[in-house]
Amino acid sequence: MVRCEYCGRILHVNRSDKYLLCSKKCKQKFKNKIDISNTNKFVLNSVGKEWISVKNIVKSNKNKFEIVSSVSRLIYFEKKLIKKEKGEINLKTNVSIKKK
Repeated sequence: MVRCEYCGRILHVNRSDKYLLCSKKCKQKFKNKIDISNTNKFVLNSVGKEWISVKNIVKSNKNKFEIVSSVSRLIYFEKKLIKKEKGEINLKTNVSIKKK
């Protein structure tokens, strides 16, 4: 299953020649690596070993799309987080730091 490299959604149509990106929005945001790194750090600091919903992480930051995309990247690509539910990531999804 191929996923967008920014938001982690299942890729139906590729919008980029060089990367696997699902939309123009992802294509624009994928270029800013510093924001991606800062958002990933924010999410990792917000999540502990206990289950927390993505909605609670978003409450402390206004950028809902960036937070949900960061959670998806940390689950699917970097494998630092795990999710409790099956299916795609949404605000109701519970996540936790992956136990080593």
